[in-house]
Amino acid sequence: MSFSFAGVVIAVPSGCASYSFESTHDRSIQTVSVDIFQNRTRDPGLEIALTEAIIKEIQARTPWRVADDAVADTRLTGSITRIGYRQLSRTRAIGLAQEVSFELTVDFDWKDSRSGELLAGRRSFDTLATFVPTRGVDERAEIGQQGAMQKIAERIVDEMRANW
Repeated sequence: MSFSFAGVVIAVPSGCASYSFESTHDRSIQTVSVDIFQNRTRDPGLEIALTEAIIKEIQARTPWRVADDAVADTRLTGSITRIGYRQLSRTRAIGLAQEVSFELTVDFDWKDSRSGELLAGRRSFDTLATFVPTRGVDERAEIGQQGAMQKIAERIVDEMRANW
């Protein structure tokens, strides 16, 4: 069975409303430089994982290209200011941690490299992700860390896109 759309007329009501499917982002911004985030915690390596997650989010969800600082229209800088683990639940039998959250706090600034204007920035911007270290599931802390890195990267890119 096949359908033909020949002869189908779609009525569009006239009125004052106007719609556009074009992006509303600032077209003068084409490129973003992403500095490796500073790590002010005692856990080495988190800054690399976070920076990589942010770059992937920018590439996947924005029209901007990631470029070197010398040629980029804008620059994203930031630092990991705090991390922590919080026990959310424990096993009844022996009291071991059953569910744990990894909490991550960052500061970031996104500036126009040409004018120095602050385009977006946040202080004490935080998120968390949970993992289950108990026997049977045996998730490692890295599961929580990776989840939090992904969430905060998404939220940072959301903030960058907020002016669209």
